[in-house]
Amino acid sequence: MELINISPLAGMSYCKVGPRGEAWQVAVVRAAFSLVPGEPLQWVDEPAELVMADVYHGEEPTTSALRHETDLVWTKPVCDVIVAGHAHAPLGRAASRWQAAVQIGKQRHAMTIAGPRHWRKRLTGWSLDAPELAHSVPLDYGLAFGGDPTLGQPVKPGAQSKALPDNPVGVGYYQKRYMDSARTYAAPQFEVTGTPYTDFGSKYPVLGFSPLSRWWPSRYRHAGTMDEQWKANGYPYLPANFDTRFYNGAPQSLQIPHPKGGEEIALLGLWPTGNTSPGSNAHGAVHTSLPLGFPEAQIHTISTVHASMPMSLDTIVIDTDARRVYLSWRVVVAQSEHPQLCAVRWPEWQQAHMGNAPENRSENRPNESEAMDATATAHAAHAQREVAHG
Repeated sequence: MELINISPLAGMSYCKVGPRGEAWQVAVVRAAFSLVPGEPLQWVDEPAELVMADVYHGEEPTTSALRHETDLVWTKPVCDVIVAGHAHAPLGRAASRWQAAVQIGKQRHAMTIAGPRHWRKRLTGWSLDAPELAHSVPLDYGLAFGGDPTLGQPVKPGAQSKALPDNPVGVGYYQKRYMDSARTYAAPQFEVTGTPYTDFGSKYPVLGFSPLSRWWPSRYRHAGTMDEQWKANGYPYLPANFDTRFYNGAPQSLQIPHPKGGEEIALLGLWPTGNTSPGSNAHGAVHTSLPLGFPEAQIHTISTVHASMPMSLDTIVIDTDARRVYLSWRVVVAQSEHPQLCAVRWPEWQQAHMGNAPENRSENRPNESEAMDATATAHAAHAQREVAHG
């Protein structure tokens, strides 16, 4: 399926294969927005390239946490809300603990952020330091509860790893017999509000705002049954009971129904704020909203032209380091419908809100709709002739 992208957004089309070899044509576009507290997200005229491959905090995916996940997936049944970068203490003042939360509509995800702290051996046993002051804390599952209680020491040959499956790259999941009294050991910095982490000998919730790796249980359980029968009859395709929820990587409470546009967003203790930051308060809360207009897609098959429809917003990345919000929209069409091309544009009434550059204003692009329709129709007619003549 060819992509005709008459919009200021980065875009790409590609094919994905599902269970039983079913093929799907996908088109995805991505845009960058600035966040001005108290105002709707503002589109910015700067590159917002698609994320072509997963990005990790470290060099080795098995020993570090996922930072950004690729945009090039088949589909997402719900929208992922991700916060990347750092959590920032309110008003830019260093704090030992602060509340952090993101809310879109009625969906809320919250926790307590703590400064760096460690377990150390004292005369009375292992004790936990008070958190240090911090201006910001990386949003990295390497700072959440988890890890390997054997601290990387050899286990019996053939023995299964004892690392916490829900977060094998975290900290705080220790066993005394493997700990060296001459060392200190990092403690988790993400806590359940009102229930602080106090004991490395007990399980504790894994908290974060970032995407979870695909092989962690919360996602892998949706991958389907990969048994001997699948190897004999289904491989190399996805298992018949594969669940597309596998492609949603955000924490469960940050997976929301696909937004329609205009939804309110509130951030607490995450976005960098200062004493003079407009639209924020003493608790570090900022408010904004999604744009009202979404990109529209028009699908052309061999025999039919489907009316333009809003694309599905399925990924919201709030990057506090870049001070940008990235939105990704997607449309998926079964190959069995024989799609030939997908034409994408931003709604004409929304063009005036896509920046201050003259080329982005709808009044300077009066024939965009006609141009897209004419180009798309010509491509579709050419494809139809090719099919008719073999």
